[in-house]
Amino acid sequence: MRFGHRPRRRVLATQRSERGYVLVEFALLLVPLLLMAGLSVDVGSWYNRASNIQKAADAAALAGGVWLPNETKAAEAAIVAAERNGFENGVDNVSVSVERVGERRLRVTIADGRVESFFFQSLGGRTIALERRGTAEYILPVPLGSPENRLGNDPATGFNPRLWASISAPYTDKANGDPFATKCGVGDSGNGCSPANAEYRSSGYLYVVDVPAVSNRNLTVQIYDAGNYQRSDYPRVETADNGDVNTQFELFRPDPTPLDPYDGLTSTFSMSGSCNGGLGRWRIGNEASSGTYKNRWVTLCTINNVPEGRYLMQVKSSGITGYTDTSAQSGWNQFSIKANLSGAGVQPSLYTIGDLSLFNNLPGTSGTFSSTFFLAEIEPIHRGKTLEISLFDPGDGTDPNSGTASTYRMNVLKPGGATSSCAYQTRGAASFTNLATCSIVTRQSRSNAYNGQWLDIQLPIPDTYACTTDCWWKIRYDFQNITTGYSPNDRTVWAARIIGDPVHLVEEDL
Repeated sequence: MRFGHRPRRRVLATQRSERGYVLVEFALLLVPLLLMAGLSVDVGSWYNRASNIQKAADAAALAGGVWLPNETKAAEAAIVAAERNGFENGVDNVSVSVERVGERRLRVTIADGRVESFFFQSLGGRTIALERRGTAEYILPVPLGSPENRLGNDPATGFNPRLWASISAPYTDKANGDPFATKCGVGDSGNGCSPANAEYRSSGYLYVVDVPAVSNRNLTVQIYDAGNYQRSDYPRVETADNGDVNTQFELFRPDPTPLDPYDGLTSTFSMSGSCNGGLGRWRIGNEASSGTYKNRWVTLCTINNVPEGRYLMQVKSSGITGYTDTSAQSGWNQFSIKANLSGAGVQPSLYTIGDLSLFNNLPGTSGTFSSTFFLAEIEPIHRGKTLEISLFDPGDGTDPNSGTASTYRMNVLKPGGATSSCAYQTRGAASFTNLATCSIVTRQSRSNAYNGQWLDIQLPIPDTYACTTDCWWKIRYDFQNITTGYSPNDRTVWAARIIGDPVHLVEEDL
């Protein structure tokens, strides 16, 4: 017998006993393992169901949000969108609720009160309830114009921002500075325009009278020098009207789709014949009724006990009922607008949406100086995005053939007057030019650098961008070497937009 040698029989017996132990242990662990596997399947199923509910709630909020402030339409659109995504209100224990949150937010809550399981219920558990919320907010188009309740000069009071609202006639040369109201392309005017203007629209321009919630106050909308009345030496006098223009002004009550203002320009929403004072709509032929409209403020419409909302005023120079567009209509009409609420307190805002047609004239000026104009109100909700500014035909002016030629520079200023970086190009150019300080030459050596062209400017809005009482960005023109008698005058259209979706999901602290 050798010491240290383990008998084979004893080894085999030990192995058999260990196999028995493992088998018993496996049997004991099998049940909890199966339970854990089953619950994992259930949890995954619940997670997937919750994800589908969240997606449907988000989609419903986005679909309904564009209809605010019409809560009925918003709720209908949201419920239809939820149903399309598999969640029908009142069916299979599903509920869909819709509520307005603040002025421009819509919250949709979808709940499934009986979510089934594979294993949980077989062990005596019950169904579970799942609920998810989606909240969407719509952002109105960028307001253009100013924070005032008036737009343009007011000779009656001496208010003089040195600009007028403007519209050209349908057969004016596009290079005159209005890319939308004329049927003619750059370099031509009159019937049979060649080339035709692909950007022409008969709808003219839209102005917004944004009325806050007030009680027992009356709104009055007035126009200064509404008709077209020719002036000699037009760039340096009065409203600088010239040529022939027929003009129509019409006020509309708020419609239920603020993101699509054009669908509210119908007889259903027109204030024509419905004002407590004023006609609500004027159709003024060229040089017509000068004793009524020329060089004076006239009330377009007064609304007693005015409800809050965004009232649209349309100004157009073609497609006017009762007038025929003719080749003689190749001038331009300048005017001012103001909107007042009776009594003391807050006043409405007056601005345009999409684009703003202006005539800037600075009569009697010479030498080197600057002039600053309000451009667009950019709220902090846009931080981290890109502001795109477009100017059509900026930099018009007249220089004498002798003497020093003038130079115009256009600068973009953030709230508070700080300069901004930017990238710019002539529309259609191959690339943008980057500037650390956004100062762009628009006129030099007696030549307009963007005659009959769009100047597109992109400005990054910092992630840290913030503003409170003043969120208005401005344009400052620097004029150098202006000769006496040749002061700047520039008819142009400004447009501004935020690049991105106007309707987006937001996080709420509930």
